[in-house]
Amino acid sequence: MKTQEKNVSLAGYDHTKTETMETVTNVFTEKDNHSYTICFLGGRDESIFRKRKYNISKRDIELLVKKIYEVFKKSSEIKILKIITSGTGGISEVVVKKFEKYSDKRDLREKGKEIQLIAVITTEEKKTPIGYDYVIRTDNVTEQMEAMMNLSNLFIGLPGSTSTNIATVVETISKKDSKENFIVLLHSYWYSVPFWKGELPVEKVKTLNKAFLFNQISPRQYSSATSKTASLEGLKEDILDCLYINVPKKERNIEYDVPILAIDFNYVIEEEKEVKIFSISYETESYINTSLEYFNYLNDSKYKENTHFAREEEVYAVTILPNGKHRRLEHLHYYPEKTHTSVSEYRLERLKNGSQLSGKDKIFEKFAKFLDKKQYGQTLLWRCKSFGAGLNKLRFSIFILFNQQLPETKINVIKLHVENFISQFSSSKTAEVIGEKNNKIEESNRELLNINKKLEESKKNVEEQARKAAYAQVFIRNLSHNIISHVLVHLQKGEDFSFNKLKSHIQKPNTYQGSFQLPWEEKQRGITPIEQQEQLAVFFRYISNRCFYLNEAVYGITNTVAEKRVYGELFKQLDENRILLNYISGIDNFKYQIHFIKETEEGYEIFDEKNDISIMLPGGTIGQQAFYNIIENIIRNTAKHNVIGMQDCVHFVVKFSNSKSLKKYYEVEIFDSIVQTNSRRLKSKLNNMLLKSAFNMNNNQLRSYGLGQLEMKAAGAFLQQEDIAKIGEFSEKTLKEYKKTGKNVVEIFQEHNLTFLHAFTTNQVYDEALQNLRETENRYLGYRFYVRKPEKYAFVFKEDYFLEEKNKKSLESYGISFLAAEGFKKSIEEGQVYSYEFIFLQEGAQDKLGELGECFYKTHNDKQTNRKERIEILSLLPERLMLIEKDFVKKLIDSKDIEDFEKKVWERWEGKEDEEIDENTTKVNQNICQDIIRETDIENGFDYDECRQVVFFNHLNNYRTWERLTEGVNTSLVTIEPLSSAAQRKLPGFKNDLEEYVEEARKSPICQKLVEAYFNKVIVIDERIQRAAESIYPAKDGQGVKEAEIFNYINVLIPKKEEIDLAKEHFSNDDKNAIIAYIDNIKKAEFLVIHYGILERIYNNDTNRTEAINKQLNKWVKVTRVIVTSGRGRQTLEHLPLSVNYLNISSLLYAFVENRNKYSINYILNQSRR
Repeated sequence: MKTQEKNVSLAGYDHTKTETMETVTNVFTEKDNHSYTICFLGGRDESIFRKRKYNISKRDIELLVKKIYEVFKKSSEIKILKIITSGTGGISEVVVKKFEKYSDKRDLREKGKEIQLIAVITTEEKKTPIGYDYVIRTDNVTEQMEAMMNLSNLFIGLPGSTSTNIATVVETISKKDSKENFIVLLHSYWYSVPFWKGELPVEKVKTLNKAFLFNQISPRQYSSATSKTASLEGLKEDILDCLYINVPKKERNIEYDVPILAIDFNYVIEEEKEVKIFSISYETESYINTSLEYFNYLNDSKYKENTHFAREEEVYAVTILPNGKHRRLEHLHYYPEKTHTSVSEYRLERLKNGSQLSGKDKIFEKFAKFLDKKQYGQTLLWRCKSFGAGLNKLRFSIFILFNQQLPETKINVIKLHVENFISQFSSSKTAEVIGEKNNKIEESNRELLNINKKLEESKKNVEEQARKAAYAQVFIRNLSHNIISHVLVHLQKGEDFSFNKLKSHIQKPNTYQGSFQLPWEEKQRGITPIEQQEQLAVFFRYISNRCFYLNEAVYGITNTVAEKRVYGELFKQLDENRILLNYISGIDNFKYQIHFIKETEEGYEIFDEKNDISIMLPGGTIGQQAFYNIIENIIRNTAKHNVIGMQDCVHFVVKFSNSKSLKKYYEVEIFDSIVQTNSRRLKSKLNNMLLKSAFNMNNNQLRSYGLGQLEMKAAGAFLQQEDIAKIGEFSEKTLKEYKKTGKNVVEIFQEHNLTFLHAFTTNQVYDEALQNLRETENRYLGYRFYVRKPEKYAFVFKEDYFLEEKNKKSLESYGISFLAAEGFKKSIEEGQVYSYEFIFLQEGAQDKLGELGECFYKTHNDKQTNRKERIEILSLLPERLMLIEKDFVKKLIDSKDIEDFEKKVWERWEGKEDEEIDENTTKVNQNICQDIIRETDIENGFDYDECRQVVFFNHLNNYRTWERLTEGVNTSLVTIEPLSSAAQRKLPGFKNDLEEYVEEARKSPICQKLVEAYFNKVIVIDERIQRAAESIYPAKDGQGVKEAEIFNYINVLIPKKEEIDLAKEHFSNDDKNAIIAYIDNIKKAEFLVIHYGILERIYNNDTNRTEAINKQLNKWVKVTRVIVTSGRGRQTLEHLPLSVNYLNISSLLYAFVENRNKYSINYILNQSRR
């Protein structure tokens, strides 16, 4: 709340200066030892950039700001960067606009950092500058300069300001009592202007040039004006630190100097029926005696006003007492609350007698004149502040009497200490007072004291809920309009599922032109009934996953991200959905093709198996649906709004590039091959629709136009793990105001971090002859959005790890990050989720992480044999937390490529494939093979006795071989799994042939990845997976194998249905005990997956079911990673313990049922998060 501006002076003393300032209570927080403040001073007129003598441009300013921002972003110590300018126009405006853009950056928020913008202006400026977080007003330019210097650590003097201002800065820092480590950077312009007489203090004044390294400045060397606590003692210590600047506490002779005669603090709690008065103070004996004289004088003069509190809500008053004499050898006594001095007793008497509040001129002026007449004290400061309204108020007042005349610079700093003290004290006192009242009064008073904040919060919550409801309407409408009306409408009757009818749906001419050959196309034969059924299953699975996605998107964000291959999964799984793609356009004979293309340093390449890349999608399969949702809308819009001849084929390009602005993301552009004659107008129109509110402001209902754009924007937000409730939107009025500034829509997007999705135009088009992109003179319309790059490895060091920028960028391009332990710990405590596959902790840094440091292990075997009780924050992290020594860090960082890096990591984590015992014998530790189990071969010197083996079957071509291998197999050393073609593609590094893959997989790191995955035990308590386990996996030469048997051979442990039926509607006490015993009897399981509905049925008879469920989950989670799944969505499980992870049912079914593959199962469970 901004203060009222009032001027106070002692009548008759013309030399006394007036003190006024707008109070900013939140600029400095209670613990501000991680902030750094930079002040910019320069010309405030646009002409400064046009005059050659100044030799400065907007670009120069922006580059300077960028340099500061980059250092701030990398710093592990500086959490708050405060930027001070002198207001609007010229250099100040460029600085503020540039920092405004940076302050909204996602990577800044992810690191828990913020930028605060502060304007220090004079009272002569009537308009309050916009774009700032805080504004401080001073009486004149001199005070403005002093405030800017007092608040900053670094002062940057740029051209255009007056030489007097710059001289003031240099003069101030030249004094002996100027604050330590304060640095001034001067633009070269000032060295050609005679602004300073005498030699510059070179130790503090430096030339602004590229050689100055901001990261040499440590924020620990500086302390801004911050209060230590909300206590009066803390305020006293702050004031003494200000008065005795650069003097150690041991060397301060306070009793001799007596710098403070009194800190007299009082507060009043005014309620409807009573008034309570309290006082706390530090007072010398002489102050007590002098104040007693004063009150006797008031009694004699029959003064009947309140002596401490003013009628005004906000008062700041300060004056110099010119006749005061310096006093020596006095002790400052502390008088705690409720120990009233005679001063307080007098006030109490006055209020009991019903005296009215008076104007501050009578209170402050009378007291100051009295003190000056007595020649007692030399500087008097008073602050009075009120909170609340009506009959319920809190009033705070503090008088501070100094035994010396204070310079204005110190007065301004002390003012900030006083303001912060009152702010903190009032907060604690408000809570205390309200706590004594009944609930009704408590709620009322809280509203009175926080009405603005609550109204804003309420408004924000209502808007977020309304936005969620609006987007839910959009999702339902578009699902109905696109998929149901265009596709499902063709599957309404029984005859639509006949062989011939299904064939026409799947092989519809003049519609989608496939990029992948489906089995019947590859073999150039007709489609079979089973293949038709599989096509139906693909389509219905697509719809079910779409529903899971929409459910998650409406209610929040998912913390689980999963890796998907762009070509092998994202594109291929879309292409195989022929029923959808043939009808989604809504137009008959709409012939089109989709091309996935990647941008490289040499140009553009069509995606294939060899140049495939991975991306990270929220929720795995549901993230795919967000991606597909955008493609569907673009296809539909192109077909709807363009007239296409029957022979024409529209080419849609999905282009992936490295993003220049969002380094951790790929930029995705989807555009068609339709020439746009008025592309600029169309692009602007579409972006306007994306920016505008989802609501019709006239009736507060969902708007009737551009619903496809809203759905695409929501999908773009989901892909960046942003809650749709927080998607920024603009009203028509706001949008018009922004356009008046001359900014285009894309600039507005960037300024407000609305990078989820926007329209663009390009001159590129797909050329069928070239089978690649080519540039033309035409313009084509498309949409741009972003998807995350894989984040696989993170190093956590005791301090920031020094790496040359070139090497760091190279490693980061492989998804490798570098973190400082302190920042990592803080982010974890704040609930930040880390999606890496490995986090490495350097030895010696465990203590920095507290109990989390004990959860890092040198190897996987070390983790399994020395298990410690799990802690809550592990639900935010991967299971692979690896402790590494300094030498190994260097080996990893010096790796020649990512393959070499991964080889070293996995060999350390899971062990080497083999080792030589002697010159005649090789001990094989791990082996990957197909249709065979390796046995010790003494003759050739291979020892397989303790070898862990992963055996693959290509589908289940040979049942007899399966039967022979599984008979009496040692499942502690051998795992066996038959894989479908789709499941094979999910193996790490798989190309196109299982036999070739097995040969390649015997080498690290693939071997270790597979061994870890297949030997990790997974307990599954889910009726849907138990039901799937009862089905038969077919064999070409036999009856097939039960899925339950296969699960058993790959360490996926599911209760037998005949022993524990998980699909029961009600569980008896025996059922409950059987399920719990089943889980408890399995030792060293890496994961426990459980359906929340089963837990509800287990504890259905408990009085407090949720409490009983959480108690059991907390027991299990101490020994294994517990993952709860539900088809109802994450939002229904808000009461889950924080130590428990969540995984959407879509991703679970995909890994366990649709494409059963133990590597996929292990991967998605590792990726699950809180």
